[in-house]
Amino acid sequence: MVRKQIYIYPQQDEQIKRLAQQRAISEAEVIREAIEELLVRQPPQLAHKPLPPDEAAWQALIQSMKEHSRQFSAGEPHRWRREDYYDDERTARLIA
Repeated sequence: MVRKQIYIYPQQDEQIKRLAQQRAISEAEVIREAIEELLVRQPPQLAHKPLPPDEAAWQALIQSMKEHSRQFSAGEPHRWRREDYYDDERTARLIA
């Protein structure tokens, strides 16, 4: 087994807990079964096909990094905070 750490929404957590209790299995087993079901339904030719590069996304990322780097003066260590990198309100709530 490989350990994974993920973020899920509170309602997903509640549903997983309820399903695990009803079926008398672990929450991890519920998640593994859901992943397996998704992988079985997905056609194999799509499972390994890489996505084409998104030039606009790369440029937006580069611009964001440049803007972020301007916030700090030369020689000062960067004080990384996880929430600085989340702009989606739903995702930001998960780490609050």
